[in-house]
Amino acid sequence: MKISRIYIAGYCPKCKEEGELQFRTCEKNMKLFLICDECNNTYRNPRDILSSSSMAQTCPHCNSNQIYRCSHYSFEEEIKNAGYWDLVEDDIPSAINAGVGSSIAQTHLKIIELGGKSDISESDKKMVFKALQEYRNTEARLALTRMIYYLIQLKIIKKIDVNDFKLIEIQRKSELRKKEGIFLEMMLMIKKMGVLKKISYEEKQKITLLLHGARKNGNVWDLMAIFLIMDGFDKTFAPTKDDIQIIDQFLKKTLTIYSGTDAKIIFKWMEEFKIPYSMSDIEKNRFENSTIKEVEQLISDLEYYRKV
Repeated sequence: MKISRIYIAGYCPKCKEEGELQFRTCEKNMKLFLICDECNNTYRNPRDILSSSSMAQTCPHCNSNQIYRCSHYSFEEEIKNAGYWDLVEDDIPSAINAGVGSSIAQTHLKIIELGGKSDISESDKKMVFKALQEYRNTEARLALTRMIYYLIQLKIIKKIDVNDFKLIEIQRKSELRKKEGIFLEMMLMIKKMGVLKKISYEEKQKITLLLHGARKNGNVWDLMAIFLIMDGFDKTFAPTKDDIQIIDQFLKKTLTIYSGTDAKIIFKWMEEFKIPYSMSDIEKNRFENSTIKEVEQLISDLEYYRKV
């Protein structure tokens, strides 16, 4: 079974020739959509991208703004079954290999984050490093950043290559200039990789605006990302009682809809900022069962990728 990545012929109508479109599958309802690898704009209908545009980094089917957690790169069979295979580019072998390696690394990390055991085999590492080299060769800066982030979090590599770091910094500046994109995700990855040494005046201005918007709209993921990024740089960027209340309410909702992954992320954030939290016996049981099921599914996904 093959995985798709950057396969559709043509470019993103929003950022023109800067971004290519790739298929992803929403895991909540298994419907396909397109996402731009540059601006992260999504398109609900692959055959009608001009009139089916959605907000950047938002799944057009389930409305989740955690798009790389709620969806996966589409399998060849998924694209064919949905009737979109005629849209696919012809020359895709290297992109397939890169997509497989990236999915393997990301899945291992998800399993570990959920508290599961995930031993990375030598064959897995081989696929992962193939993907890394493909991103280096094509200077796919965003994909390269994510890949290096996975590898550092998995402790497969300890430090960033000088040339890779230069490409990451170029992408960091690119995300800063975009009105929409993944600026916060980019900054958070750099912070977690241990190479965020300072935050520029322009970056601080943008983060301030994003914090205002996140508080106004109750965007929990942006709130948590901003506080993690600015922690250690500026004490004025600290969660208020209102922020904590918004996040706590979202946590309760998350525990109600059986999402162990999202709850685990929030728990980890609360521990980071020494914020106490509690669960009822029902919530605890639901969370534990959800986590077990998600780990089992991820292990199954991993076996799927290895057969590509």
